[in-house]
Amino acid sequence: MESSTLFSLLLSLQVSVLATVLMALFGIPISYLLARREFRGMEVIDMLLMWDRI
Repeated sequence: MESSTLFSLLLSLQVSVLATVLMALFGIPISYLLARREFRGMEVIDMLLMWDRI
């Protein structure tokens, strides 16, 4: 493999791992909050999160 190809693959792997970790760190607490608690504006946040599924 060429060094530029290997560099691109490793960079893609790093970015994907970082994105997965960040989404887990933010997504799990937010999903717990939305599922377990009632708060003002909850409907708006829920609608924004589900917007792409409509």
